[in-house]
Order: sequence, then C-alpha cells, then structure tokens
Amino acid sequence: MAGRTARVALLGLALLGAWPAQAADTPPGGLPSLLGPLNCGRLSWLSGCETLNETMRENPSGPIRIKDPGGLEFSFAPGTPSVIIEHMLKPTPESAKRVLDWQDAQMARAKLSAQLVKEEMRRRGGERGGEIALFDARAAADNVTGPLDSRLSNDALRPVTFYYFYDSTCPTCQSMMSEVAKVLAAYPSMKVSMLQMNSDPAYLSKVAQTFRGDAIGLKGPQLQKYQAHVTSVPEIWVQNTRTKKTKVLKGYHRASDILQVLREATQ
Repeated sequence: MAGRTARVALLGLALLGAWPAQAADTPPGGLPSLLGPLNCGRLSWLSGCETLNETMRENPSGPIRIKDPGGLEFSFAPGTPSVIIEHMLKPTPESAKRVLDWQDAQMARAKLSAQLVKEEMRRRGGERGGEIALFDARAAADNVTGPLDSRLSNDALRPVTFYYFYDSTCPTCQSMMSEVAKVLAAYPSMKVSMLQMNSDPAYLSKVAQTFRGDAIGLKGPQLQKYQAHVTSVPEIWVQNTRTKKTKVLKGYHRASDILQVLREATQ
C-alpha cells in the first residue's frame, strides 16, 4: 500500500510539473545533457515536434498545450516529464510501462539521496546526527512486534533495571540508540533509565519523548558519582534486584549483545 501511495503521489507531482523532465543521458564531458520536454522519436504523429521543443526551451515557464491524434486538447504544466505527456496523449501498454519505469527510477534516486544525507549527518554527529539517531530509534522500536529472544521473558525481566549512559554529542552513542530502542520495545516489563552525561536539555527532552522510562540529565554530585565508574560512553548497566547481579557493556554493541547480557543477568 505504501508503494502504491508513493507512486500516485509521484505521478501527481509529475503532472504538476514538480519533477525534472527525465533522467538525462550523460555525455562524455560528464554533465547531464539537456532534454526537450517532448521525446519526438516516440511522438512521430505530432507535426512540428522539434519546433515545439525549441519554443518551450525559450519559454520554459509557459504551459505545454497539445492536441492528441483525436483532437483532444491537453495543457501540461512546465517541467512535466515527457513520459507523462506521451502516456496522456496516446496511452498504450508500452507507455504505461515507461511511466512506471520512470517512477521507479525517481523513487530509487530519492531514497539513495536521502540515505546518503542521513549517513553524512550520522558521521558528523552533533545536533543533526542526534536528530537522525532518534528518528531511527523510533522506527526501530515501531518494527518490534514481540520478544527478540525466546530464552528471555518479560516476567524474568521485571526485577531488572536497564541503564544507558550517553552523551548527546557522541556519534557512537547516537548510532547505538536504535539497538537500545529495539531491546526496550521488545521487553516493556524492564525498568529503564536513560542517563545523559552532558548538559543538553533540548536533546534530553527528545530522548524522553523517544524512550519509555526515565530520561535524566546527570549534573553536580550525581554526575560526579557516576563519572567515577563510567569513564567513557556509551555504556550499559543491567541490574537485577532479585539476583543481585550487575552486568556492564562498554562501547558500541548490537541488540544481540545486549540480549546476551540480559540473559546473564536473569540466570
């Protein structure tokens, strides 16, 4: 359903002229070639097609008004891709396939562009990297539908408290947020404390909105107390009040490593 919605939205944008004419071939010089609004090779029935293209290049903001072979008039917004124009003027199974191929190529390019931007934001860290990390954490939690490990039950984790120590400017802490989010979403019976080791109230507020449990900004004597034990971040503590066990994970870890420590804490 999401794919179909994206296709419909993309087609609507194309008819409004909100997308470039088409993916252009790249000449030897490396720059994309400029295409005319119409592919005259596939519109052989349209007399004066090349002249019409020249006119539209000279007046790119003007509407494109054309009659189909039966005399039905169409008015296309500037920038409407040629595959859309061709399909509307003379719809065929082949033209429909070209429209879908164009939509697939556009969506793939948009996804790739967005992914590269997200990766660069994560690499740089800081405020924008933190925003992306929390967005990914929410998405990871939403995809969890139940326990991640058949050897771990919510009943066994009721006496367990999960502590996550992090710094809002730490890229590694941000990268690990999604792994933490998956585990916490899978085991809602476990108590949670997200402990921020630096002063950043805005980020702390966003963490509180993303994760269940407590989100605490450590400061003063409380921060000094934990700094004596937590010498670097990220760091996880798992404390079981029933077995009196405390397990520690230092540095970046995947969800599978966290689950192993939780099993050890409940045995």
